[in-house]
This record gives sequence, C-alpha cells and structure tokens, in this order.
Amino acid sequence: MPLAKSINDPYYRSLSLVSIASSISTKKSKAIFESAFKEVNNVNEEWRRIELLGKITKNLKIISDSNQKNRMFEKVLMLSSKGKEEA
Repeated sequence: MPLAKSINDPYYRSLSLVSIASSISTKKSKAIFESAFKEVNNVNEEWRRIELLGKITKNLKIISDSNQKNRMFEKVLMLSSKGKEEA
C-alpha cells in the first residue's frame, strides 16, 4: 500500500490502488477503492481519465463479491458520466 500511494502520477497511483483493492476481499478494500477513484479526478487529460476508467473496469472483473463488483462498476459509470457533463 505505501508503495502504491507513493507513486507520483495519479493515473498509475489509481491503477495500482484498484489492483490492490480488487485482489483482497476485506472491508478495507472499500477505502482503497475510494482512494483510487479520487485519484481519477486528479488525472488532467480527459482522454487519459477515460483510458484509466477502462483499465479500472478490466481490473474489477476479478472481484469475487458480486455486490462489491456491481458497486464499483456503478462508481466507474458515474465517474465517466461526470467527465462527459464537464466537457
């Protein structure tokens, strides 16, 4: 975790946090996902944010808890819609 949080680029920091959160099945993963999704907003280029959301979506496929998986997919959808509205 500390290593992922120390990454300077928000794109890769977010991707790393999602990868960690997707591979664990604890309540702590929710907080890690929230941190990762906050980092999405720190990516300056819109095209890069959209690319990041696509990569996050691929990582979410490995989550075994279907309720959590669905909540995370909803969050990705909200983030992608938010980007669209701001444009």
